[in-house]
Amino acid sequence: FLLPNGNPFPLFFEFLLQQFVFFFLFLSSKYRSLLHFSLLNLLSKPPNSKVATHFDDVGKAGNDHVKNVYASNKDNVEAELTAKASCGAKVVFIAKRNADGTISGTFKPSQTFSFSGNGVSGEWKGAFATDNSSKIDTTFTFASLAGFKLKAGTNDTILNFGADYVTGSLASSLNYSHPFRDAKKAPKVEAAANYGHGCYSFGAKVSYPIDSAPTLEGKFGLHCGGKGDECSLVLSGKKSDDGTNFAANYFHELSKTRTLASTINFAPGSGATFLGAFGVILSAANQVNADTLVKARYDTERSALGFGLVQAVNSNVTLEVGTDFPAALSGNSVYNLKFVYKA
Repeated sequence: FLLPNGNPFPLFFEFLLQQFVFFFLFLSSKYRSLLHFSLLNLLSKPPNSKVATHFDDVGKAGNDHVKNVYASNKDNVEAELTAKASCGAKVVFIAKRNADGTISGTFKPSQTFSFSGNGVSGEWKGAFATDNSSKIDTTFTFASLAGFKLKAGTNDTILNFGADYVTGSLASSLNYSHPFRDAKKAPKVEAAANYGHGCYSFGAKVSYPIDSAPTLEGKFGLHCGGKGDECSLVLSGKKSDDGTNFAANYFHELSKTRTLASTINFAPGSGATFLGAFGVILSAANQVNADTLVKARYDTERSALGFGLVQAVNSNVTLEVGTDFPAALSGNSVYNLKFVYKA
């Protein structure tokens, strides 16, 4: 079954997608034109074959678009310094101002390595903070096993072991974490897989703490276009001890300089209430020139407006400035200020 334009979209999934869109049109008619325009653009674009990505990274472009640069729930002042060496070493130092006025720092060294003759390579990453917390992660890749990666790491309380495997159409991962300090926490197993075919992707993830019920997640994605003309829609659901939640994530590169993203989150109601929590975030960005990026966001759940600016001072220094304040101007605003230096 094909659409008139030849796009191999099964009619069953077309029906499901239509019902999902119609549902949100019914809830909020003011987004009618935006959703209609977005859906038509999505289905009219050529398939994007690069959909075999890990489960957690599906929809990452849209999620990053509505979060990065903007201020979060509290003021943030941060400086990040990065230096690299030709031998594969990298050092990142991050300094942040805490809510109580104190300054905290995190030192993040990393080093790539390889063992000549046996085709084994990898990377070591560390993170050491002034609050005495630490984290170390190591990954190994093998020339004889393309797409396979072994992972091991630890922080102050947990040991982590895992493996990733990526083929042309399937990305899967298996992770095990074991707490060694807190006796009240149980070991946890996580397994995830994401399968891509043409412009579609299907993914599932289960997180199972040994002492409690598992958390289940699922994602269905449409990914079309290419670099400079990318368009994606991801529908997801999650069932945990806290309840069941659903979300829709949309990302669209309108042009090489303009992007649009939105997320819709909602939960089923209880009793006579049909719908529980419901929120929409709309975000737009414009690359004014090679050195300047401006962003704007509106969050319906918090009724808050946000603005962001990324300004390249020179080839090494970048400034990020963001603010977030209630649309009714009835509360205090929060801000984000970040200084980034890359040697």
